[in-house]
Amino acid sequence: MAAVDDAIHDGVDVLSMSIGGGLIIDYWFDSIAIATFHAVANGVTVVLAGGNSGPALGLVSNIAPWMITVAASSIDRSFESDVVLGNGQILKGQSLADTQLVKQQYPLIDTLSIRLPNATIFNATYCSEDALDLTQVKGKIVACKGGENFPMVIADMISKAGGVGMILANNGNDVIVNQYMSPATTLAYEDGLALYDFINSTK
Repeated sequence: MAAVDDAIHDGVDVLSMSIGGGLIIDYWFDSIAIATFHAVANGVTVVLAGGNSGPALGLVSNIAPWMITVAASSIDRSFESDVVLGNGQILKGQSLADTQLVKQQYPLIDTLSIRLPNATIFNATYCSEDALDLTQVKGKIVACKGGENFPMVIADMISKAGGVGMILANNGNDVIVNQYMSPATTLAYEDGLALYDFINSTK
C-alpha cells in the first residue's frame, strides 16, 4: 500500500502492477483493491495482472471494478486429445492432461450404467461421487456429462477408483481445456452426443 501511496505522491499517470493469483478476497479485505481505489480516486489509471492460477474456473484475481485487469481469456490454439471409438469414429477432444493412455482399446462405460440404486439419474449423469458405484470403473474409461461438477475433481475420483480415463461430454460447444492429473479429455456438445450414441448402440 505504501508503494501505491508513493506513486500517487509522485504524480504517475499509469500504475502497472504484475501482482495476481491466490484466493479471491472481498474488496474491503484486499489490500491491493484498497490501495488501487485510492490511486484511481487520485486520477491514476491502474492496470493489474489477472493471475497465473489457471487453468480452471473462477481463478482470475484483481477483479475490483476500478481496476483494468489483463489476462488471456482465450487463445487461437487447441490442445487436441482425441477419442477413437471402437467403430473407428474419431471425436475431437481437448485436454491439458499430464499423462496419456497407451494406444489400445479400453472398455467404455457411462455413469448411468454404474448408478447406485438410491441415486438420482441427474446426479449419476453429472458424475456425483455419491451417485456412482465406483467399484465398477476399474480398468475402464468413464464417460461423464459436464456442467455441474468440477471436471478435474471428477477425473481424480475416477482415477483413484482405478479407472484408466475419463471423457467429459460438455454441455455446450465451447470447450474449456482442463489440466487433468490423469488421462482425460473434454468433448464439445456435438461430439458428446456422438459418444453417447456409440455407447447406447453397443449396450
